[in-house]
Amino acid sequence: MWKDIIKSPYKIQSTTYDTLDDSPLEDYVHTYSKLFQGTQGKEDTNYWTPSLEEALVYAFFGSNRYSIKDTGKPMIKQALKTNKEKWLEGDREYTDYRNIRNKKEMGMPRGFSHDEDIEYKYLPDSVVKKKASELMNLINDATGYEHPEIAEYFRSAAGIELSLDEEVIRTKEHIQRILDKWFGG
Repeated sequence: MWKDIIKSPYKIQSTTYDTLDDSPLEDYVHTYSKLFQGTQGKEDTNYWTPSLEEALVYAFFGSNRYSIKDTGKPMIKQALKTNKEKWLEGDREYTDYRNIRNKKEMGMPRGFSHDEDIEYKYLPDSVVKKKASELMNLINDATGYEHPEIAEYFRSAAGIELSLDEEVIRTKEHIQRILDKWFGG
């Protein structure tokens, strides 16, 4: 038991709700060994994701759908290893209005930490810059359905549809502009 906690101490509990009366239908618990948070500057959103790529999208675009945020340097927090269980509430914005029938369809949830007690470190600028460059290459693959999860990160975080050529161009230009502004190109 204790070995499992050390390996995957982060638990995100998500609940699906009935779309008609908002009553809870089923709970799902996902466990992770690593969590990331993408921010601009040293803000704390309290939202964590197990995906580094999704955290990058939040760091470079913010979390306001259909508007691009540019208020500070993109930074990525990585939750530190711990031997204590950390429970996070699933992000309802991510699960609402989706027809989820089982844990697999739930996918990889995001979690909200009410306790604000997750210890973290910032990834070095060199890693953020490298991962952002890799993300630009994945955008091309996302449009060709090689990496559909990348397209979903952009859709759910920033409301960007990578199926549209002009959105792909605008997205890549924004990432490059931010790289030039904060990371020296």
